[in-house]
Amino acid sequence: MKIFEPLSINTIVQMSVAAICIYLYIMFIIRISGKRTFAKMSSFDFAVTIAMGSILADAVNKPISSFMPAVVSFALLAVLQAVFAKIISSSNKAQRTLTNTPILLMKNGTSKSG
Repeated sequence: MKIFEPLSINTIVQMSVAAICIYLYIMFIIRISGKRTFAKMSSFDFAVTIAMGSILADAVNKPISSFMPAVVSFALLAVLQAVFAKIISSSNKAQRTLTNTPILLMKNGTSKSG
């Protein structure tokens, strides 16, 4: 079966270089876009984070065909996420429309169901 064939040294080196570059790139983008990109996540934030992870996994696993598209895609998602955060923080109407309302599950050790 082909799935158990060993990787060539060339492929391992390419994946390693891609992983290091992607790691440094993530640090750079997070520094620029702010902590909200991965913290205090709404459902939209969670979906974007999953998309970013998928893009970056492809870039590491297939560096020849998807490294530069991953760099561009990741940057676009980070910019869109920053714009989304700015819109939500500047407009109460946008915040109510585009984000989820938290649900209080417990207060003072007592369940708030129903």
